[in-house]
Amino acid sequence: MTSPNKVLVASGSFKDVYAPLEACHTIQAAVQKVFPMWNIEVLPMVDGGEYSAETLAEHLGLEKIIVDDLVGPQHNATNSFYVEMASDEVYIATSSIVKLEPQYIDSANPLLYTSYGLGQLVLNALDKGYTKINIGLGGTNTVDCGTGMMQALGAKFIGKSGELLEPSSGSYFSGGDLSSISAIDINEIDSRIQQSSFQVICDARPSVNQMETPIRQKIGKDNHDNTIYDQLLNGIKSYAEAAKPIISVTAPNNYSDDLLNAPFYGAAGGILYSILCITDSVVRIGFKFFAEQFNLEASLNEHDMVVTGEGKLDNSLFGKTPIGISQTAKLYGKDVIFLTGHFDEWNDLTDS
Repeated sequence: MTSPNKVLVASGSFKDVYAPLEACHTIQAAVQKVFPMWNIEVLPMVDGGEYSAETLAEHLGLEKIIVDDLVGPQHNATNSFYVEMASDEVYIATSSIVKLEPQYIDSANPLLYTSYGLGQLVLNALDKGYTKINIGLGGTNTVDCGTGMMQALGAKFIGKSGELLEPSSGSYFSGGDLSSISAIDINEIDSRIQQSSFQVICDARPSVNQMETPIRQKIGKDNHDNTIYDQLLNGIKSYAEAAKPIISVTAPNNYSDDLLNAPFYGAAGGILYSILCITDSVVRIGFKFFAEQFNLEASLNEHDMVVTGEGKLDNSLFGKTPIGISQTAKLYGKDVIFLTGHFDEWNDLTDS
């Protein structure tokens, strides 16, 4: 490797430690200290997971639309925001509304958490006249397949005996309700949904049957036994069966006879199941969406080498930011330095 003249530090977040811009500046300072002669620039990157809305707004100078009186994942009152991308277009990140605060991570139990607030953000955007809705899936602590979101948008859920279901814990549907749902009634879904266009930006492409690691990561260490995991996984599979006949009609472009092995359905605790019950969304890998927004390829082409990385290399090969940056750099023949704090042997290179 020849000595580079221009180096691009393009990094996503180091989970719960550095936001993307913080990570980039930290790496930049460290590299510059050792190689003061290098010209180093930074480009914070995201993939639709955590920090995606914040980084989109900050990097491109876009407006944040603040929304109060929302329901957080723990059924708590909270506020959040989405980003205006154009006069008729917004970006809504699930990580901005259904992610726990760090102090609750160790005791996290996704059976109790709801995505209701996500539905409220969508409604707020529709109320303000936006008709192009981008939803970023990733960086969440919920595993409710979007049932809370669906409830906020007007859906009803039917039990195994044909009864109308009520949430089992509090006022909002959550992960613990999934196994009870045998049918989904979308007749009262807000009509503006069908009059708008939706694009789903997934931080990775896992199927439900590839969700073991992501689900276990959402369960706090104080609750780490198989009971919660098994109940969540069985609930997702049950909800998938309820959603399947609706998706086949509403979203034929994203339908598969085997929705448990179809890509993307595992992202963000299965929220895609509910989104595709109500709109035939375009579904994209998030890295490519943000690479276009941030002109990554042009930046790579102007530099000799790129530095990227993340805290833990685990399910990264499903389409996460640092892998996408590395693959793009390879296409342009650029050298890559990849920084990581831990490598998990769970990675299956055949999935790349």
